[in-house]
Amino acid sequence: MRVAAAADAGAIYMGGREAGRVAAALIASRKSPATPVALVENASLPTQRSRFTTLAGLLGQARPPSSAPTVILYGPQFRLTAGTGWVGFRGAARESCACRALVR
Repeated sequence: MRVAAAADAGAIYMGGREAGRVAAALIASRKSPATPVALVENASLPTQRSRFTTLAGLLGQARPPSSAPTVILYGPQFRLTAGTGWVGFRGAARESCACRALVR
């Protein structure tokens, strides 16, 4: 987890059931509790759902966010752009965002 915490951003695949532990480990490795997080459940499926929080928000949840297959994306680029439903990427057009399909 230290390697993951040293990076500006990262992805944890199939992390839904362990979201609280992932958040705790990243915070313990000196990642800011205010680090933005995007949780993408059932990515690429019609039932896909995206939610946005912070590492502290994940840590504070009493139960796992979902039992569905979930990708935990963390880093400053995963901050939700207010009112748009898009993840905000500094200096990048949202249409060219590599994660566009993940954050419908």
